[in-house]
Amino acid sequence: MRRSIATVCLSGMLREKLEVIAAARFEGVEIFENDLLQFSGKPREARKIAEDLGLAIDMFQPFRDFDGATPANWRAASIGPNASSIGWRNSVPG
Repeated sequence: MRRSIATVCLSGMLREKLEVIAAARFEGVEIFENDLLQFSGKPREARKIAEDLGLAIDMFQPFRDFDGATPANWRAASIGPNASSIGWRNSVPG
């Protein structure tokens, strides 16, 4: 099993976070959008830093606080034509 962690779990700038994550011997990372937006380089440079540290980028997290969604919205989304392919049907509460 690969051990991975999200950058949103740590304080600091992206490069520092990646270095700490690699030092803690994680194999993968989920990059939070704000970390990438505050990074002074291009996304490909962030990827190169991760690769050089031995980290795989497992996921990109474009948002974490999804305001305005109600359980009814989630249930409605879970019955759409693509619901089973994106996993909502099994993860929707209520």
